[in-house]
Amino acid sequence: MRVNGVLGSGNPAEMEEVAKVVVGFGFGFQCSLMRDSHGQTLPLSDEALQAYLRIRGMKGRLPAVLHDNFQLPLARGERKPWKCRAGARHFEVDGAGLVHLCQPQTGSPAKPLAEYSVADIRQQFDCGKSCSARCPIAYAHLGSRLDGLRGQNSAQA
Repeated sequence: MRVNGVLGSGNPAEMEEVAKVVVGFGFGFQCSLMRDSHGQTLPLSDEALQAYLRIRGMKGRLPAVLHDNFQLPLARGERKPWKCRAGARHFEVDGAGLVHLCQPQTGSPAKPLAEYSVADIRQQFDCGKSCSARCPIAYAHLGSRLDGLRGQNSAQA
């Protein structure tokens, strides 16, 4: 079992204490970063960044292959260049059966699943996404991680 906490909205010391207790019980603890209304990562305060770094150093975290190093620049308020494959390797389907790139990008493309085609998947695989530089969505980063292991024919975002 793994517990996820969101750092950036509350007291960083309390989040760190929660992480210690969770890890002390033998569970994993993952720390997500707070997002703005557009789904983009909000930079952490100095105090929150220090707590985040200490939490990252605790045991009971993700296996190395699933590392969350993409969050470090985001936590510092920097941009993280990468190629998002949302809409191709993964996408969200809402209760009405509409496809969305990911949770923060609900409404894009908002196409019925029955009409979402291989052409749509290829287009989303190849296109750059303006939201990717400050994207905190772990499953999007993990789903695109394979691209770092092989050559790409498409231009980077």
